[in-house]
Amino acid sequence: MPPKARNQFVSSVLFLLGLSATTFACIGETMDEAIMRYGEAVQHEIVHSKEYYLFNQNGFNILAHFTEGKIDVIAYGKESGEQLTSEEINTFLKANNGDQPMKKQGPNAWVGNNVIATYHKEGAAWHLAIMATNKDQRKPRKIN
Repeated sequence: MPPKARNQFVSSVLFLLGLSATTFACIGETMDEAIMRYGEAVQHEIVHSKEYYLFNQNGFNILAHFTEGKIDVIAYGKESGEQLTSEEINTFLKANNGDQPMKKQGPNAWVGNNVIATYHKEGAAWHLAIMATNKDQRKPRKIN
């Protein structure tokens, strides 16, 4: 492997090792917990009468919707709009499923414990959207 390619590969591996289930906000967390992870939201939008908050962290956009004070929909995408790697997708899926892998339900869909997820392109950007399927998933979670 040429030195430049090796350095990029090593950088990618080190970055992925730095990703953990506790790095990113998850289904069931509060706005305060999201702010503790990312700082204040960089954008607040109302879409179809629903409020969404956008956070940025480590080159990712994290879009969160809250119901009854808890995240019930969260979407992850790269700031560049590029596709997520399979490792990144699996990290986000596990983070929102009690650190357990989700069951694949087709090429870009997964089912977990009280959550569902889809990976799709919207406009020019790719997004992994994860949604709670019941209110039990919205209970507070401990931040490490």
